[in-house]
Amino acid sequence: MKKIFENERLLHAGNHSVELLVQDFEKNYNMYIYPVHWEFAQLDQHPTDRILSHSELAPLRVPLVPMEHCIPLFFQECDADKDKQITFKEWTSCFGIKDEDMDVNLLF
Repeated sequence: MKKIFENERLLHAGNHSVELLVQDFEKNYNMYIYPVHWEFAQLDQHPTDRILSHSELAPLRVPLVPMEHCIPLFFQECDADKDKQITFKEWTSCFGIKDEDMDVNLLF
């Protein structure tokens, strides 16, 4: 994580075009893999079953209240099979992590 904050190649806060954000993500892709895994593991607590339920997602929603209008759409899009739960595969896919970079061993 320290490397992410120290790396000057990353974009600074502000309004950026989608194209520029995608380019930054692709350029710094390897630095995003671990944080996506880590956040999933932090949320997957009750029970620890590699599936995020609505109650497990609640702590993620609270700080996003100012963006409340886009949260339901985000989770609907992540829930590919529409079962109202987000699996680890759905989570990583939603954040653009490639299948070959999914590592369930990083979770537990």
